[in-house]
Amino acid sequence: MDAALTGSRCRGLEKNDSDLDVVVELATDEREDDLFSLFNEGSLHIGEAAVDINPITAQGTGTLETYLPQVEEYLEELRRARENEPVSLFHICMNGGIRTQAGWM
Repeated sequence: MDAALTGSRCRGLEKNDSDLDVVVELATDEREDDLFSLFNEGSLHIGEAAVDINPITAQGTGTLETYLPQVEEYLEELRRARENEPVSLFHICMNGGIRTQAGWM
């Protein structure tokens, strides 16, 4: 039916080991967990990122129309949580310094 890229890599929230999430809406009576196993039995990668294919159906998880707003809500919660994570001084220095009201340090 349709497909969408979702997850942390689409919002700049990924970590080094984050996968690339692809949601595929299918019109089938097959069970979603069986489809997931089928689609992900091989090791698909784009560059260093593993690709995770997540099949959904209208009678299971729902359609993309109903599923994607839930994903966006989750990603917004993840973004807020990441903003509140403690950051080491090493990380700050390696990623551009420290921003103050007067500018970058």
